[in-house]
Amino acid sequence: MMSLLTTAMLVLALLVLILVLILVLALLILVLLALLVGLLLLLLLLLTLATLRLLLSLLTLLVGLLLLRLRVGIVWIATATTTPPPTPAPASLTTAVTRNSLVARGTASETILALLLLRLLGLRFMSWRMIRLMIRLMIRLMIRLMI
Repeated sequence: MMSLLTTAMLVLALLVLILVLILVLALLILVLLALLVGLLLLLLLLLTLATLRLLLSLLTLLVGLLLLRLRVGIVWIATATTTPPPTPAPASLTTAVTRNSLVARGTASETILALLLLRLLGLRFMSWRMIRLMIRLMIRLMIRLMI
């Protein structure tokens, strides 16, 4: 009788031990899942903040580009309406040069903004030295086109 009671208690203790191990393992799995979900949420938050920052910078550049375009258009209209009639040749030549320089200035500024936008969007293959070189080449090209 004593050995049967001892065996039953040993089996019961073994079952309790197995149950405790299963509960501890389940708790460990839940903790790891919670950490994984927390890390994913943190990554999502960081991506959202980076995307919002990028969108805000993009919106700022687009508004700047629109304002620049509007300013060039207003100056274009102002020079077109205030120029004298094109009867004398030097005056019309001066007006044409003025208009061309305004267009060239606007195009060069748009190019600069576009290059800065590319840099902002994360295209890291372009260094600032390359951007400056492209801006200089674009300005030289615009000057040659004006002449």
